[in-house]
Amino acid sequence: MNFQKPLAYRARPKKLEEIVGQDHLIGPNGVIKKMVDNDKLFSLILYGAPGIGKTTIAEAVGEIYGLRTYKFNASTDRKSELVEIVNASKNYGAILIIDEIHRMNKDIQDFLLPHVEKGDLLMVGLTTNNPYHSVNPAVRSRTHVLKLKPISNEDIILRLKQVESEFKEELTSTINEDVYQYIAISSNNEIRTAINS
Repeated sequence: MNFQKPLAYRARPKKLEEIVGQDHLIGPNGVIKKMVDNDKLFSLILYGAPGIGKTTIAEAVGEIYGLRTYKFNASTDRKSELVEIVNASKNYGAILIIDEIHRMNKDIQDFLLPHVEKGDLLMVGLTTNNPYHSVNPAVRSRTHVLKLKPISNEDIILRLKQVESEFKEELTSTINEDVYQYIAISSNNEIRTAINS
């Protein structure tokens, strides 16, 4: 059997300008856009609902700087995996994307924080929880906390049309405006869900 990765995974934008929504972060006057334009990297915590661009933004920043990007899940991954990541990134720098950062235990946090503080790693924590209530203050104090906004139906439709154009060989028929509207409304403001639909 030939398994193919979900379309939303394959269609994930590689550049900030390909990402829809979140103009307050990646638009012309957005915090992250200014960070990139001024070549001032800093660690972040991105929080907001699922499927609205947290991981995509983190990975796009890594692409811009040509940094190796590592992923670590604070719920399921072990400290030994983090040690390997830190050792691998010492000479060249890297972006470490930490999913579910609100679940990071103290042992992992104590190991990681000095490396983030020294700048060996750019840490981008991702969470659906409000980090001011759920993330340890020691972690939070070493980052800039940025909230992502819900994605509008208009932005979802815009991205769907971009994906349709990019993957037109895979589609068996064209999609009309009513279908776009239906997918956007039923996706619960999640771009990932909309694309996979």
